[in-house]
Formats: sequence, structure tokens, C-alpha cells
Amino acid sequence: MLPIFKERYSGYSFDKSKTVPFSLLKDILNAARWAPSCYGDEPWRYIICEKGHKSGSYKKVLSLLAAPNQKWAKDAPLLIVSVANYIFDKTKKHNRWAGHDTGAASAHLCLQAAASGLMAHQMGGFKGAELILHFGLPDECIPMAVIALGYPLPEKDPIKRKRKPFRHNFFSETWDNGIGDSE
Repeated sequence: MLPIFKERYSGYSFDKSKTVPFSLLKDILNAARWAPSCYGDEPWRYIICEKGHKSGSYKKVLSLLAAPNQKWAKDAPLLIVSVANYIFDKTKKHNRWAGHDTGAASAHLCLQAAASGLMAHQMGGFKGAELILHFGLPDECIPMAVIALGYPLPEKDPIKRKRKPFRHNFFSETWDNGIGDSE
């Protein structure tokens, strides 16, 4: 397994004095762009909101986060809204895999951020209906997460990362036949 999978983490401390250069952001977004998707449709959309930008979108997105997320996300220089488009571009039919594919793209984004010395923290605690209204999203588009992105600071009280036993998530041949633990 590549070490980056264990090195990546969703911390709560961002260096508010450092911005993310556009060239680095572009690399991170490009990693999302190369994620797999059903029929190569790339149903993900990302709205990049930069702290201090005159549009005010960063402040609006921050205000729509759950209160506990607002406390720490306010220090991230970027808030990125991930959106799944549930209509195939080519056929204009429903794409039931859009959420799955958008999650895969976001995982690529988070891993590239970690490999680039940044931290990406995905959040599900936000007011989705209000995000839809603020950005004027079409009916077929659903916000999936808000991702805080920036340079990490050492955590004051680091949380020890752990995972459930292997057999909890992985099965051999049948639903209840958990595979033994493995690193």
C-alpha cells in the first residue's frame, strides 16, 4: 500500500497565514479530474471559494456549515463545494452513480492534497438546500460535501487515527463471512 493512504488525514488546524498557490490548486483539481467515472462522464463539479474574495462566496459557504465545522474551517484559505450532477452529459438520462463517482474524485483530490503538503477535510455538515439556492445549482446537481483545503498546522490535541477491523468492511463470497484482519 502506498504510504500516502495512511499519511492523509482530516485535521482541524489550518495555517491561516498561508494561501494555496493556483498552480498547486490546479494540480489538486487535476487529480480529481482523472478519477474514474461511469462511462467517463465525470459528473463532479467543484465550486472553489477563496477566503477574502470579493464575491463573498467563502463567507456564505462558511455560514452554511454546521456550527462545530465553522469553528475550525474558518482558518482554511479555500472552501470547495463538491457537487454531483445526476444527469449524464451524453444521454441526458439519470446517472445513479454520480454520487459514487464524485466521491471517488474527491478522494483523488484529498490524496493529491496530502501528497502536496496540504490538508483537505471533507464535511457533510452543511445546509445543502441553501447552498443550492446561493449558487443557483440546476435541479440535477446535488452538493455532496464542502472541503476545507489549506496548509496544516500541528494539531493541539491530535486524534489517534484508527480503523475498524478488516472483517467489519470486507467479506469473502457472502455477506456475513468477514475477511480476517490485515494491514
